[in-house]
Amino acid sequence: MMPSSTLTVRSWARTALLSLCTASCGLAQGTVTRISNGVTVEGRYVPPEAYAAYAKGAFLEARGDDAGALAEYRLALDYDSDAPEILARLGAVQCRLSTRAGDGWSHAARKSFARALAVDPQAAAAWLERARCAERGGNLEDALAFAERAALLDPSSEAAALLVIECAEKSGRLDLARTWLDALVVDEPVTRATWLRFAAFGARQRDAGRVHRARQALRALNGAEPPELLLEDSLTHGNLVGARRAAVDLRLTPGKLALRAADAGALELARAQSELVIDADPDDSDAWAAALLGSSLEHDGARFQRILADAPVEPTPPSTEAVRALTELLGRIAGPDAVAAWKQGTGF
Repeated sequence: MMPSSTLTVRSWARTALLSLCTASCGLAQGTVTRISNGVTVEGRYVPPEAYAAYAKGAFLEARGDDAGALAEYRLALDYDSDAPEILARLGAVQCRLSTRAGDGWSHAARKSFARALAVDPQAAAAWLERARCAERGGNLEDALAFAERAALLDPSSEAAALLVIECAEKSGRLDLARTWLDALVVDEPVTRATWLRFAAFGARQRDAGRVHRARQALRALNGAEPPELLLEDSLTHGNLVGARRAAVDLRLTPGKLALRAADAGALELARAQSELVIDADPDDSDAWAAALLGSSLEHDGARFQRILADAPVEPTPPSTEAVRALTELLGRIAGPDAVAAWKQGTGF
């Protein structure tokens, strides 16, 4: 079985070398012996060319080069057309390339996922990517069902469990989200990232018990209050000085801090921070996006128009958060067709 994309390229290459070694030792091409997590298993033969193309595709995908990854995954399929893991990654890339529901890339992604699951209905990676694609398209009901299937097939997948929690929360199924979230922190060790998600969920749902539990665990891990929670507290209480200190520890740029404040609903703080950054650098895309988002949330039409008119002349590359904020604004103001046209024109 091909390794999942969650493995590092190094461990993936190590698996490939083991396979090449066993293949060169005279084993029949119908079956091959591999070692996975220290366990010897028998599996179907996979051509080394498929491993090489898949590894390169995973590397390019991790770098954000979807076009390059697409070409490598297609090449891998030329050598191994029945690999659900390759088909799952191919579907994931095709889904990201889609700009609107029902376009060619969207159709291709559905076809790739269907092929993967026809080969192996128990392929957790394919269910997970299918769930991510459904969530990206706004189909939360399907996304939740697919994510639950992935998580049940691979109980060790934190990514699948987190997607279940995200989709359940967005769907208003908070009891289900809490059940899965609590299950994540039952077995030690629990990662810092998981406790931060636990705390964030508690904060969004005004669940003081879970926030307190997460803070205690994070203090035990860090030896002090983690900067993520200090930033959250500062934004909640409008403490710009404290927010800036936490942002330095988190290596957030000043523009990203303004975006984080606007996204958290700390609109006065977002306004002050974005104005400060724009005064220093009128071409800061993150600060400009934060100013637009903040004025929109404040329903300040006159300010929104002024900021829009003063768009950066030579904008800095926008962060992922800035792209998301601009996409949200465009969808709210001009509708989904405008978002699709913008994505197609910019590549975001």
